[in-house]
Amino acid sequence: MTGAEPISLAGVGYSFGRRPALIGIDLMLPARRCHGLAGPNGSGKTTLLRLIAGLLAPTAGTVNCLGFESPAHHDAFKERVAYVMQEFSLYEELTVEENLSFVADLYSLPEPEHASRDAQAVFDLAAYGRVRAGAVSVGVRQRLMLAAAFMRAADLLLLDEPTAALDEESSNVLWRRIDALNDAGTTIVLATHREQDLARCDSVTRLVAGRIVGFHAASRS
Repeated sequence: MTGAEPISLAGVGYSFGRRPALIGIDLMLPARRCHGLAGPNGSGKTTLLRLIAGLLAPTAGTVNCLGFESPAHHDAFKERVAYVMQEFSLYEELTVEENLSFVADLYSLPEPEHASRDAQAVFDLAAYGRVRAGAVSVGVRQRLMLAAAFMRAADLLLLDEPTAALDEESSNVLWRRIDALNDAGTTIVLATHREQDLARCDSVTRLVAGRIVGFHAASRS
């Protein structure tokens, strides 16, 4: 597998009990591009990200991603994906530095201490290195989750409202990292309410009440 396989969803649906969250999703996202998901709260953006991430299996239709059909059933697929959720998903009792070191060890990154220091520097976390993650602000926790995800050379990066808790400077840093990863071949899918973020994506899929209501692909030189 090369990481060049597209993301393909055919007739995908997902329900929480009797409540449908996604209905009849047909979508093809080319690899090595940056794709945006837009829509109001409750439109299905996060559910769609979780299906692509292999955290959920569809209740209807098929998902193909990175060459895997039904990626939720393949552990090898999950090794190739990094996902930054809206909710804090690291360890509040560990320090910022300890969280990054844990991620570096978990994924057997070469020179884990160096990787941790670099991640702290890029996302302006050095001042919080010895502070417990549970004691820092929401914005710092967001930068910590982004730093942990960007440490890995994932084939697919999924971001759920990545700039929601960031100031303008931190958002600009994030987008420089997104552009660099994208140029290096990583496929990126992000859900966001911010039109300025969507304007930087190669394509935008708009959702309302679990259905696709619009798709726009930008020309790319």
